[in-house]
Amino acid sequence: MRAFVLFRNLVLSCLFCLFFTESAMGWTWEPCGQEGGYFKDFAVHPENSQIIYAGSDDSGGLWKTTDGGQLWELMTADWPDMTAWQIVLDPVNPDVVYICDPYGRYGLLKSQDGGQSWEQITDGLSSIASRMVSDLLIVSDDGDSLYISTGLDREGDPPRPGDGIFVSVNGGQSWEPCGLQGETVLCLCRCGDGALLAGIEGQGLYRSVNGSAWSQVSSIPAETSVWQVDSCDSVVVAAANPYGIYLSWDYGLTFEFSLNSMYTPDVSIARVSPETEIYACTFPGLVKYTSASGEWTDVVSPPLPANLMLMGITTFGDSLLCGAFANSSIFISEDGAQSWAVLPSSPAASYLTGLAVDPNNQDIIYAANLGSYMASMNMSCLSRSNDGGQSWERLGPEAHALFVCYGSGSSNNMYCGTFRDGAYKSVDGFSSWTAIRQGDKIVLDLIEDETDPSIILLSEWDMEYSTFGIYRSSDGGGSFQQVLQVICGELLQDPQSGSFYAATMDGLYYSSDHGQTWSYSCLSSFNLQSLECHEGDIYAGTENGEIFRIYSSGIQNISGSWNKPVCVSDLLFKEDTLYAGFNGAEVDTCFVMHGGVWRTPDLGNEWEMLTGDLTVTHVFGNSPMALSGSGLLVSTYGGGVFRLGDLQGIDNPGSGDPVNQLCVYPNPSTAGFTFEVELSENSLIQVAVFDLAGRTVHRSTEIEAQSGLFSYFWNGLDDSGNRLPDGVYICSVSGSGGIQLCSRAILTGR
Repeated sequence: MRAFVLFRNLVLSCLFCLFFTESAMGWTWEPCGQEGGYFKDFAVHPENSQIIYAGSDDSGGLWKTTDGGQLWELMTADWPDMTAWQIVLDPVNPDVVYICDPYGRYGLLKSQDGGQSWEQITDGLSSIASRMVSDLLIVSDDGDSLYISTGLDREGDPPRPGDGIFVSVNGGQSWEPCGLQGETVLCLCRCGDGALLAGIEGQGLYRSVNGSAWSQVSSIPAETSVWQVDSCDSVVVAAANPYGIYLSWDYGLTFEFSLNSMYTPDVSIARVSPETEIYACTFPGLVKYTSASGEWTDVVSPPLPANLMLMGITTFGDSLLCGAFANSSIFISEDGAQSWAVLPSSPAASYLTGLAVDPNNQDIIYAANLGSYMASMNMSCLSRSNDGGQSWERLGPEAHALFVCYGSGSSNNMYCGTFRDGAYKSVDGFSSWTAIRQGDKIVLDLIEDETDPSIILLSEWDMEYSTFGIYRSSDGGGSFQQVLQVICGELLQDPQSGSFYAATMDGLYYSSDHGQTWSYSCLSSFNLQSLECHEGDIYAGTENGEIFRIYSSGIQNISGSWNKPVCVSDLLFKEDTLYAGFNGAEVDTCFVMHGGVWRTPDLGNEWEMLTGDLTVTHVFGNSPMALSGSGLLVSTYGGGVFRLGDLQGIDNPGSGDPVNQLCVYPNPSTAGFTFEVELSENSLIQVAVFDLAGRTVHRSTEIEAQSGLFSYFWNGLDDSGNRLPDGVYICSVSGSGGIQLCSRAILTGR
């Protein structure tokens, strides 16, 4: 019976997806790469090692290959901005997959068909903190008894405190607290004797023999944060930051100190017979322990770089899979770490901070890559595509990039700003480069004077000397002088007046003398994140989601109906249409933790959401939007680059359509949604809501709607008045005149 139900749901889901075509689902974005990312966890099918799951950090999703890494498929496309921090396969039925989201967007997802479809299983996890799921254990053969840990970093920015440990006895359909509530529990482990171990931030390691009463393990220092634990039979290894690695040979009852390591994000026991072999990601590289020698040794073999910090390792047989804290491809060894290779391909889950398109060749695109935040462990910080995003190559200095940009229209210069490695200049597309700002400097933005390319302005924060401001060079970057002491996120030059503008944490500043002197302009109470100019007017986006137009008659708030607070990461004009990019990554949970793309053709009177089927909605970085040919490109936090079709066609959709687009807000929501549709003629409308298995959960009566704005509120309940579980739902508006339009709605935190 269970197999029939799964088959039925799969068929309904497939038919449902086929029914709602591109025109119904809204805007379609094309993924353009690049490969790579921050891969935190892997899971290998126990019966077929060609089937591998790769879990990305924040928002990058869960990926799956069935051919050993030749091709990858994003399995969480219907769950935008999902994280797969930990992946757990049911050992009895490996088609049952769990993925943990410690960032609190979805909490925990479960699939019973190898990742083809998912359900959110968070009933009983009533707070955002309790939905910060960091790990999961299956402790019964029938797969019904589960434990989860919650939390990542209580004092972080943003904080992710968690709320202890929870238990389920029905396969995750409901959860109950079972200990250490209020604590940040980083990981869980089950020992060979059945005892459970829990790593706690700042409180060491706890042990339980019944899953409800927990006691501290005295042989691991109580002040440590036990980030990861692994066990096999009687052997247990624990990563206790910042002290190092501890080993136990008696099921976790007692531990001995084994290796000094300031930071160890992951550990994995490869085998315990005929000898014990253990691998650990340490600061700054991969190490291996063997019981034969009783020692740890460095593991370095090309193409695995020396001093590259890994963030995720999984062992199976003699093989290892490794994800690096460097926004890189996946590394694999099939001979016990004696030799290494890069997988034939890697998921396109890269984390980017900006784009630059060659003004003379729209097929040449540069992307700025996040790195490791630590200069000694970075890879080449830029990527270039010569074919419009079909393929990419890494190049440029080894750094953590914050932006890449071209100089003014009269120069061949390119620039790259970095996190704590200064700024670089190139005249040959970053085949070579010169440092123009050296030292422990965060360079946030840079701009060349359109009228005089020898004048350069940049915004920086010197970490060594605790100084910050806007700096000016009049000799092409040979020397710089501070001209304004502010923290500036973006610099802009108005091509009409030649004036410069600075978006700062304390409002807008301007200079009318090529950046030599600066004056305060307006918006002092706003942390500005983005700027754009159009026909002499200045447009400013804030950290909290407001967009302002500054013009000769005053200041106008032209913000749309998107959920706030959310960061306006970029503003871009194409002709008279303003595009706005939003970012919800790496923000406090009081912010909207999803981003998106919107546009207005009439200076904010009407806004249209273009987010469509973006699987990663965070438009991230400095200048993350760019025009390429007739399309719009966005760089994202965890999904690489996406392209939105032919803007010329989009901007002129033609006449005769009775409906433009279905707008759903607030989205995500805890208490229901408003659906809005602009009708060009009177229509008979019906609203329906479906779950991802294709089942109808709500259907309205037929509504006689007049031309103009049609609005409908759905309270998030099914037609019997029952509360629906958290998850993704498809909302459909259909009716006379050929109307058929859909969008996604995300219920969460209910």
